Formats: sequence, structure tokens, C-alpha cells
Amino acid sequence: MKPVHSLLIPALALLSIASKCSGSQQSGQPLTPPPTDSLVLNLLGKSRVDLIRAADRVAVRSLAPDGHPEVWAEAARIPDLVAILCRKESYTFSKVLEKCPVGADVQINLRVSQGRPADSLLVLVNTQCRSWQFVYQGQVVAEDALGPQNGIEAWLSAVLLPARPEKSADKPERPTAKKDTASSKNTGKPAAPSPGAGAQSANHLEQRFGAALAQNILQAGTVSVFALDPEKKPSDSSSVFNGFAVVQKQEKLSAPLRKKLIDIINNPNNHVESRLAKNCTFLPDIGFRFSRVENGKTAYSDVLVAFYCDDWMFRDGANRQIRDCAVARKELLELARKIFPGDAYFKQLPLRNK
Repeated sequence: MKPVHSLLIPALALLSIASKCSGSQQSGQPLTPPPTDSLVLNLLGKSRVDLIRAADRVAVRSLAPDGHPEVWAEAARIPDLVAILCRKESYTFSKVLEKCPVGADVQINLRVSQGRPADSLLVLVNTQCRSWQFVYQGQVVAEDALGPQNGIEAWLSAVLLPARPEKSADKPERPTAKKDTASSKNTGKPAAPSPGAGAQSANHLEQRFGAALAQNILQAGTVSVFALDPEKKPSDSSSVFNGFAVVQKQEKLSAPLRKKLIDIINNPNNHVESRLAKNCTFLPDIGFRFSRVENGKTAYSDVLVAFYCDDWMFRDGANRQIRDCAVARKELLELARKIFPGDAYFKQLPLRNK
């Protein structure tokens, strides 16, 4: 397994982009910003781009109720952020943005403390609606949808979550997977609750993750499944799930497998409260989207599983919670193998983590 920084664009490429954005060569000779940067300059304004170039401190804070407190990004990660903010592929340059029902869930504060008057720029990222706002001196100066190759979510994961220790021998590399042709038909009917679980299980999910997420999972008419490679750069917006590259997907999980998955999640014994902090970055291998239609509108919640750390993330809008799933690992991995029977990566993972 490659170190966490390999989640982002390779360092040399990023630094190269950052150098172009900063308008300087390695030799120190100034360069005129290349034409590809003109769209970003027009969107943000030259003074804001200059501030981004000069930023020497970056603070990141989750705005979710149970999110991370403010953390300072390591100096080595700032050029990566500068590159993301400066390249045109990070933006869509949308004239009109769709109204988002939830607010931003992450705040990035770029600050300049040396070489020029102290200044700062806020970037408010909405990972649910995949958009961001740029706030300068209390005013929104720009907003846009995230581009399909934005990379900001992977950067935020690397900054907000602890670094994963080098452990290349324990987790095999994901091979290039062939498209799985085994597809199951979905009846479209809500999955039945676990036998004997009843209101107790529903209440336990609601108490842990909120009523909306519990309802979306237990009453899901459709479950879509995504095999993920968090170290791969997405090729386009259709190959991304929660900011991670999709290598295979199944649009509609069969009713028996859907029920099995819901049973696993709905089992209170699979949710263990651990007081031990894991030194492990959450890099999911598989994701599930539970969708249901109510009053003509589709509501959904996501569950992502990281077998490396034995963690799973429950997400409903800006509400994201990462919990231990070591007890459920064997069932989840066996299910992943059934959903993607040709995936060599899932076959190589041990049913029990070391």
C-alpha cells in the first residue's frame, strides 16, 4: 500500500502545477501565468489568486456537529492545495448553481503571515452538493461546482484524518479490475427489516446516526454498490463516489443481497464503541448508496467500508460518522466478494484483519 500522500496527484506533478500557478520557474525567474489559468483568475480575481499563491499557513475545520476541531495542515501539503485551487480542472465555471439543501461541511482558511500584509481567504466546501464558496473579508467573492477531477476531498481526508502507517505487506494493491457482468435485478420493494430486530434495531440506528439515515437504510428500495480505489485518480465525474475513484459498480443490488447488507448494518452487535483512537486514515474499499422515494423525491444515505482500518462511515448529507466495524468485517467482505465475484482485490483480503 502506498503512503497517504499518494492519494493526491503525485507530488512532482502537483509542485509543477503549483509552480505554474505561482508564475515562477525553479530558477526563480518570473513567468506570465499560462492561458489555462485565466478562467481561475477571472473567477476568483487576481488579488485572491495572489493570496492563494502566498499562503503559508492553512487551517482546516469540519463544520459537522461531531466533526474534527480545527487542525493545521502540514507545510508539505500546502503546495498540493495551491495546485488544486489554481488549476482549471478543479472548477466547472457554472453560471447557475443548483440550490443545495445543506450547508458547507468543511472550512479551509488560507492565511498569509510572512512576506506581505497578513491576510486570509476562506474556502467553504460542500462535499454533499459538490460545490464550494470563496469568502474574502466577509463577502462571498466566488462560488462554483467542484470539477470532476477536483481532488479537494482526498486532500481533506489526508489532512483531517491521522496518517496511515506504512503497511504495504498487509494490504495488496488493487489490480485493474475487469467490469463485472454479473448483475442482479432489483424488485424495487423496500428491504425487509432483520428477523426479530423490529423497533429495537431501528431505534439503535436512529440513536446512533439520526432518523433520516436509519429510515433511508431500512426502507431502501434500491442499493447501489461501488468498488473503490482511493489511491486512483478519478477519470470523470461518473467514476467518483464520495470523492473516491470507482473501479466497478452495480447499480441495483439484488433483493437477497440487499437484505443481507441491511441485516449486517441493522445488527446492534456489529456496532462496537471503541475508545481507542486508530492511527489509520479512512480509505474506503467499497461504498453503498441506500435510496428510497418518498412523495416523489429521492432520499439517500451512504455507507463506506475501509477494510484496511476495519472502519465504516455512515453519511447522510453533512452528517458523517466513522465507527469501528471489526466485528462485521467477515460478513462485509464475504458480501463484497458475492457482489463483485471477479474482483481479485477483495479475494486477496483476509477475512480477519491482523
